[in-house]
This record gives sequence, structure tokens and C-alpha cells, in this order.
Amino acid sequence: MLALILTALLHTYDVIRAQDFALFEPGCRHVAKDIQGQDVANPAAMILSATMMLRHLGLDHHANTIAAGVYEVVKNSKVRTPDMGGKNHTTDFTKAVIDQL
Repeated sequence: MLALILTALLHTYDVIRAQDFALFEPGCRHVAKDIQGQDVANPAAMILSATMMLRHLGLDHHANTIAAGVYEVVKNSKVRTPDMGGKNHTTDFTKAVIDQL
């Protein structure tokens, strides 16, 4: 399980950088139409992608705080979306991260 989580975290986002712009995106490989509107998507990749944007903007402290919150929620395994073997919702996971801040 830990190996799966580490692999997912290492491959959660892609960054494209050029001189005048930066693009941050979670590394999703499908559009998840099967779970659309059900509040069950795992928001970890999107949140971690946002932390990359914050680092790009020079807001490292904020990025590190948010990323640590995501890692703590994953580590504790108390709030898990269905893809992580749980029954919690996207909003539950997001609230758990916010509570870590």
C-alpha cells in the first residue's frame, strides 16, 4: 500500500515551463466521466498541483504547509476516497486537509 501511495504521489502532476508562462496540472490520464458529479474523486493530485503553482510564485511556505497537510491525511488513512479503498467523499478529504493546516 505504501509503495502504491508513494508512486501515486510521485506521478501526480506534470509541469510545463517556458520563459513567459507555467502550466500546472494533475497527472490524470482519463476524464473520470464514470464518477462525475458523485463527490468521490480523490483531490490529492489537484491540491498538490496547486502547491507547485504556489512554489512557482515564490510562496514556498504556503505550498509546504498545504502539501504537508495532504501527506498527513494520506498517512493517517482515516479519510479515504473510494480509489484509496475508502468510502469518504472529495469534500471529506478536502476538509481533512484544511483541518491539518
